[in-house]
Amino acid sequence: MAAPKRKPPMRTLTVDGLRMLSGLTTAERTLIAQHSNAVRTYLETGRETTLKGFVGVTVSGLLLESDPRRIDWWGLTGELAYDSIYGDVT
Repeated sequence: MAAPKRKPPMRTLTVDGLRMLSGLTTAERTLIAQHSNAVRTYLETGRETTLKGFVGVTVSGLLLESDPRRIDWWGLTGELAYDSIYGDVT
């Protein structure tokens, strides 16, 4: 029997900064992807409503960032300009 395929860690923006998270459940991975899409949409459009569903939401004990001012700051640093939310898969 083949060993289960390990899923790569995922990068997410928390109130403590960018974090790489591994060992996530399917539901947590889905939540991180949705949050990443909301952050990206906010940065592209300025619509704060995309972030409202993530106020107070945690993943692996980390609070996801939902403050538009802090997201703007992270956007200006260039740290959010990434091609993928997945970590190195080598």
